[in-house]
Amino acid sequence: FKSIALSTTSGQVEVVASRLKRMLEVNSGLEHLEELHLLGAQLSDEAGAAIAIALARAGTAVRVLILSSNTGLSRQAAHALGCLMAANNSIQKLQLVNCELGDEAGAELLEALARRSEASSALRVLDL
Repeated sequence: FKSIALSTTSGQVEVVASRLKRMLEVNSGLEHLEELHLLGAQLSDEAGAAIAIALARAGTAVRVLILSSNTGLSRQAAHALGCLMAANNSIQKLQLVNCELGDEAGAELLEALARRSEASSALRVLDL
């Protein structure tokens, strides 16, 4: 897969997130994944964190990560996204619009991004 897109689904979000996490953990054909669009996928904080951690461990070359309109994302997901950004220098675009991260979670994510070396960062778009 080069691109995966999931949006609002009825009641299956946690199942899909869990399966995606497992696929990433075993690197099941996703080493070439470049784009992951989870716009409005109703992700919980735990599901968002699990996906971010799995992406960091999988060694994917994800360039675009769209998590906008997932109002369940909060501090746990922000922390995991910070870890992902530290581990994955290929991410060029990270969108978290309408996620209601809050001040603490947003600050934690920005601190993680600030720790990254500017020379090693491919990030071009950060949309909060």
